[in-house]
Amino acid sequence: MTDDKGRYNFLNVPLGTHAVRLDPATTPYPPLVLPSEGGLNGTQQVHVRGLTSVDFPLAPLGGDVDVIRRTSLVAGPLTVSKVVFKTQDGYVVNLHLSSTERIEGLRLNDPLPAGATLREGQPLWQGTLEAGQTTLSYRFNFDGEPRSAVTDPVVDWRY
Repeated sequence: MTDDKGRYNFLNVPLGTHAVRLDPATTPYPPLVLPSEGGLNGTQQVHVRGLTSVDFPLAPLGGDVDVIRRTSLVAGPLTVSKVVFKTQDGYVVNLHLSSTERIEGLRLNDPLPAGATLREGQPLWQGTLEAGQTTLSYRFNFDGEPRSAVTDPVVDWRY
């Protein structure tokens, strides 16, 4: 059985050594070639002794990526780090939120540049942010000057 995150499990596997093979047609990227595979790309040998885990390392996403800008916003216990990438398919924004405490009623708005079209994800987030790390991502298309593709995030909440 496989879930929507790619995790899988097999029931009633006897103790001992087994080979597990990944079907490359079911992954977004091809499996990395490892010396231990014996020429069978996507194959892992595992010795089962109860609960056992096997990972299949995949090749990284290819293509050209340019980092347009990195910026940070610090407000009280919250730090928002923003990185904007230009790819062959448009722009990717990663927002890393780090908080030393729980923040209720947080609103984050990272406006799109004028003329941009949102492709995936949301540049808005609202709710309770737990202490720790959270990453948000979104993608957009923009035909203007790359330096104009960058905006500054805005956060607010009540103490």
